[in-house]
Amino acid sequence: MESSGKEQQPEPGRTGLAGWAKLTYCDQLLVRTLTKRRQRRPTMKKTLICSVALAFLCTTGLAALSMAQDKGPAEIILGGKGFKPALFPHADHQARLQCGVCHHSKGPDGSQVPYTKGMKIQKCETCHNKNDGMPKGLTSLKDVAHKKCKGCHRETDRKLTMCSTCHKKGLKK
Repeated sequence: MESSGKEQQPEPGRTGLAGWAKLTYCDQLLVRTLTKRRQRRPTMKKTLICSVALAFLCTTGLAALSMAQDKGPAEIILGGKGFKPALFPHADHQARLQCGVCHHSKGPDGSQVPYTKGMKIQKCETCHNKNDGMPKGLTSLKDVAHKKCKGCHRETDRKLTMCSTCHKKGLKK
């Protein structure tokens, strides 16, 4: 037997070197390659299984996060053509009110449909504009905001006594 610095290994399935020595160099190389592949396969399977499991967990986790109700920004600057921008403390109102008190959509007959969980919330001016066929007094964001905000604040004794309470100087939309 030649000593090449490496120990010769028996062919898989055989117990001695006699069978191994009869193989040509190419055959021995092929056997070693196949043997190494067999030895790596369980590791590759484990890696694949772990990768798939991790991808599933990440996807599920992200989906759960996106399904959590989006509370929106803490403050909203309401503004439109025809009036000065107004600062609306959204987070303060969320702490005291249900979403449906302010948010709604329009039913097929034009009636107001209160917000329900999962409903897409749009900007007020999406519907409250001169082009959407709203009744008088609801055709502009200015009219709607003043009617809704002042009405609610009158009912709850939280007075909005001055324009500057909402319409702060230097506020830009």
